[in-house]
Amino acid sequence: MHKNNLQLQTQEKRQAKSSSSRTPVSVTSRPPKDIPGYPTLKWSQSCTDISSTSPASSASVSPLVENSNPPVQGISHFPTVTGDTNSDAKITSVAIAINVGGTSDPLDCQGLAHFLEHMVHYGSNKYPDQETYFNLIQNFGDGFNACTTPQMTTFDFQVGDEFLEKSLDVFTNMLSDPLLDEEHMDREVNSVDDEFYWKHASNFWDKSILPRYLTLPQNHPMSKFFCGTKETLGSGAKVKEVMRDFHRKNYVASAMTACINSTKSLDELENLALNQFATLLQGDRKTYQNTTDEFEFEPIEWRNCDKRIVLQGVDNYAGLEILWLFQTPTFTKEPQDMILEMIHTILSDTSNQSLDYHLHEKGLIWNQNVDWYQSREVTFIQLAFSLTQKGRKNKSQVFQTTFQYLDKLQSTPEPEIQRLFSELRVKNYRAAYLGSQYRKAEDTVRFATHLQLLTEERGLLTPVPWNALVNCQRVIGTLQQLIKGDFIVLEIIPKDLPIEDWVKQENQGFIFNVERAPHTNSPYILVPRKDDWIVRNENNDSSNQQFGIVPENIFMAEERMEICVNDKFFSTIYDDIKPRTLQWKSSGNTFPKVIGEHKGHDTSSFNLMTGSVRIDIVSPVLHSCRKNYALGRLWNHCIYYNYAVNRCEVELAGYNAKFCEKEVIGISIDGFPIHMMEIVQVWVSALGNPVTDNMLSNAKERLKYEMQLGLGSFDDLESMAYECMVLKNQEPFLDSFYHIENCTLEDLHQFIEELNKASYVNVLLTGNLPINMFYSIARLFEKYPFSPDLGDPKTYVKKFEWSKPLFPPGRKCIRIKSKVMSRFCTKVRNWYMFDSLDQHHVDILRAALNFMDVQARLYLRTKYQLGYTAGLGRINVDESEDKLYKVAFGVLVIATAKKFSPCELDDKIDEFLAFYSEYLKTIKKDEFEKMKKLKNVPAEVNLDEVICWFGTIFNPVWNQNRVTTRSQSRQQKSAKEQQELRKLSVQVLGKDAKCCCCARCQSISDWKSSPNSNLLLASGSGETNDYFVDNLNETSTM
Repeated sequence: MHKNNLQLQTQEKRQAKSSSSRTPVSVTSRPPKDIPGYPTLKWSQSCTDISSTSPASSASVSPLVENSNPPVQGISHFPTVTGDTNSDAKITSVAIAINVGGTSDPLDCQGLAHFLEHMVHYGSNKYPDQETYFNLIQNFGDGFNACTTPQMTTFDFQVGDEFLEKSLDVFTNMLSDPLLDEEHMDREVNSVDDEFYWKHASNFWDKSILPRYLTLPQNHPMSKFFCGTKETLGSGAKVKEVMRDFHRKNYVASAMTACINSTKSLDELENLALNQFATLLQGDRKTYQNTTDEFEFEPIEWRNCDKRIVLQGVDNYAGLEILWLFQTPTFTKEPQDMILEMIHTILSDTSNQSLDYHLHEKGLIWNQNVDWYQSREVTFIQLAFSLTQKGRKNKSQVFQTTFQYLDKLQSTPEPEIQRLFSELRVKNYRAAYLGSQYRKAEDTVRFATHLQLLTEERGLLTPVPWNALVNCQRVIGTLQQLIKGDFIVLEIIPKDLPIEDWVKQENQGFIFNVERAPHTNSPYILVPRKDDWIVRNENNDSSNQQFGIVPENIFMAEERMEICVNDKFFSTIYDDIKPRTLQWKSSGNTFPKVIGEHKGHDTSSFNLMTGSVRIDIVSPVLHSCRKNYALGRLWNHCIYYNYAVNRCEVELAGYNAKFCEKEVIGISIDGFPIHMMEIVQVWVSALGNPVTDNMLSNAKERLKYEMQLGLGSFDDLESMAYECMVLKNQEPFLDSFYHIENCTLEDLHQFIEELNKASYVNVLLTGNLPINMFYSIARLFEKYPFSPDLGDPKTYVKKFEWSKPLFPPGRKCIRIKSKVMSRFCTKVRNWYMFDSLDQHHVDILRAALNFMDVQARLYLRTKYQLGYTAGLGRINVDESEDKLYKVAFGVLVIATAKKFSPCELDDKIDEFLAFYSEYLKTIKKDEFEKMKKLKNVPAEVNLDEVICWFGTIFNPVWNQNRVTTRSQSRQQKSAKEQQELRKLSVQVLGKDAKCCCCARCQSISDWKSSPNSNLLLASGSGETNDYFVDNLNETSTM
């Protein structure tokens, strides 16, 4: 076996910036091995013990050296805390990427790769029970996911270390030897069909399919319909044989790459990988890069590149998209050049030299988005604009500014291109060795996917190779292609503007035929593109614009220097972090102005190297009146979307930052500790930036559109209905349209002044951040004139009751119908509420619900085929008086509206809870104890008590089999809680919703528009001002 040791080092670094001691990251590795018949593997060790103090130091890792034969590699990183409050919850993340996707679908069975991704989950010959995989991952882990793209299919899961070996065995068997029986196929075809309808909103499929359908040659692999529906897949009997053959050819070890990120030792991980992956099928298909190297590319003759697609929208959104068309070898023949990532970063810039900034300043757009999608043959670069009212009338100005910007970039000095290139290398180097600011599962999938780029010649390529070399001429050449090359324009017109009226407005006089988009049947037309939109306007050329390439990232200068000079990357771990509450007050203050908490490390889902800061500005002013509610949201949008901060710069530096809104105004930042305080300072300082008329105008347009989307989204409507029932001051959302339209700049300034006088700040720290960061953040708020009359914030919180009294025990139904609803699904979430549970019974309920999510999926989605999504929703716990708690949990189903009525879904959820109470009796006590350890359930909670309590409340025919004397002693309390249980069924109807003949459905009539929103309401009344159907007469107990 070929061996080539990876060069890894450890080096001391500067002293810690806080009193917290730091521990060196243990860095070890496994030499690569050439083992035929295995997927390309990578395992990561997370075994650092930082519970004891040691000298402050940091890890430095040299880049992976290239080697000629590296199918199996290992490297240690992502250390995990031991000895903290979460030390028992050690989670392993596993991901596999397979070199097959939608472009491999047969023409007569489009959607097959996606359908197979669904089907492999339902049992294998070794583990025929379809519940085995779901139970393992959901009950003893942190979830699972799968995704099909044009070229790749990925699977990932997160599970407790104790269950890793068993989970890997189940996982590899489901990939290599799935049952794929007809019974499951017939059911899962419905799920794929439901997924299509679930995403058939905001023209999601049209924007994805139409440009490929109209520009690529007929029957080109990239023009296929990757999702699939009942029509494209057919029945289980028809697809069974095709699917089995597809699986045998493509789900083979030689086409797979995998990553295991665990706290186990490298020896254990190597043995597990070699033992478990030995069961995978053998075949001829290779990984992505090896397949690409052997692929014979043929020139593509693009179609309709002189045209504009005009698409009828499903809502009142107006958008404009430019899609540039490339053959993929432009970017892949020299992957070290990072051309595609360079172009994406340049177009995504949000500095004051960017296209995004200038279009906002002109009031033409309220959002810009850049993306690309790619197959082995073709690459689409997409630049999408959300147009303001002014932008809709001046589309030519949007185009002219865009192409003037691209033209100006061609004169960028080479040193600037080299500097940006080096920043991207640092970003990718950081991600390769220290992870990212996102969830650990995302890092694991990213590694598995990028291992598909491994070849014998190139060795291991990190997300973009560290040995990359800048090629300034190719960057400039690609920018020139954006001006001179092939592209197509997609314009989305609002729902209330028919295509015929749009043609009259454009005053073109051309003859047109309204056509229908494939699979969605959405109307569109093809019209000539205006070339004068693209020609430079000499009276308004790029020389008058302050355009430029992405400016130097101030947060990355130190990292660039360390890596370029020392070829190493440093990181700090704070090892004395324990959960604690914090407070700060300036001199002369009786009460603290800033309170907070450090929650310690979160090692189950996130990278230990990173931390999270959440800053909330809490004030009664936000909900003192409905106008202030609207002003609070407007101020938030003015700050975030109008360049008070350079979002692109922050993300490139390794931070995920955003402003939050609703009950509070907040800032949320995830990332590495090295520059966290500087990032926080930039975002906090944005709160003091002046707001201009143009900023307010843009914020109004964006917020109105977002709120209209909310009125057309079953997620927002369902959440709003629930909150209106249980929280105070949630109704303002319903007439915010009126207030947003009429808010002035003077109103906003007065609101900010009032907010500053009656606010306190709550700071929440999580993860790898020093305790003293709380005090540094608190000092940033010195300039805010908090009112001394506010008093103790803790007392203030208790006085200001956010929740309202619950409705009387029994049942209540809220049914919502929205005429701007673009969804084709109906969503029902049944909430089950308790008004006063003690801590012990809260723990009992949490323990019972820990097994529910997977059973809800199997019962509601798989067994009864109710829809695409089913499962346990949120669990809300609010402390009330006398150490009692208001507790609510929700079970949801999202089903195709025309297939199931809301009443059918409501009844099935109740039926499921009765079934689940019986299922709890089948759980083994050792499994229950393992779940308690993994989910931090108190030791005094026992299984018999959980079975008894849950069964007496949710199962009308519950029997006392297996119930102990101790459990029986609590039955009297359970019977009382059963009488006090509230059920709230929130039902949001989709398009073409099915109705039934029950008394509830027959009593609902006379739908009509409400005066201040686009919601529809029926006869009936309630606490939400008639915006919902509210069946107040139905108050029978469950």
